[in-house]
Amino acid sequence: AYLLGVGVYDFLCCLIGTMLMSKSCGLDDAAWWKYMCVIMLGLVISIILGAAIGVLAKDQMAATSLSVPVMCLFTFLPMMAQFNDTIDKVAKFLYTQQLYLALTDINNVKIGTEGLIIIAANAIIILAFFVLAFRKEGLKK
Repeated sequence: AYLLGVGVYDFLCCLIGTMLMSKSCGLDDAAWWKYMCVIMLGLVISIILGAAIGVLAKDQMAATSLSVPVMCLFTFLPMMAQFNDTIDKVAKFLYTQQLYLALTDINNVKIGTEGLIIIAANAIIILAFFVLAFRKEGLKK
């Protein structure tokens, strides 16, 4: 219940900020809703990954030390993939790269079958990582 409460709070804070900023972009309603769905999907997966890292960490300081490099990897690889074919070959297997590709044409948001499979596989792996971390550590700390 605690992790769900923290996760929902994080989700809502990020969502409100995204809604406020994205409304100023002038997207039509259909494109805006697609954009928001892609963002929400990314938020949920990222929050679960962050929760798993937080559960495994010794304390809050350790959680930050562990989560920052992981999130940098997931955040920056899609950007670096634009400039380097080798990085692109690796980044294509990350959910963040697939979400980036889905949002490349903001007025025509779409995710292909391969993208959906990669996102689903990432989500399953991250959820399994969270379940294993929670079973191992729980909220003992």
